[in-house]
Amino acid sequence: MRNLRGLVILFAASLVMAGVLGGSLNYANALPIPYLVGPTAIGADVADATTMPGALVVAVTPGGPCNNAGIEKDDIIVGVNNVAVLNAEAFNTAIGNPSPGTKISLRVWDHKTKKLASVTITTV
Repeated sequence: MRNLRGLVILFAASLVMAGVLGGSLNYANALPIPYLVGPTAIGADVADATTMPGALVVAVTPGGPCNNAGIEKDDIIVGVNNVAVLNAEAFNTAIGNPSPGTKISLRVWDHKTKKLASVTITTV
């Protein structure tokens, strides 16, 4: 009985999230579930951005390459080495498997301006 109740709750939650059971969806507090990458070689976890094309920074490793370059949680990475990044999967592909010492150029949107950040891989 306990498993059935959990299944019913999960099904109902899925219907609510899909908009079938009424109400509007509030994306402001939604978890960026579609694709999550992290932690990457640049010291940041990213997920698909929902407000614009790009990779949303959901966590930054203190003292890591992104942190040292001034990239913060909730920034959106829109480019890697002059290549557009449309989502977290594209970001992961663009980063690849860099070796320590590799410099990577990131184009970042901080919700006010675009900035260019240079990140140096320290460890992999």
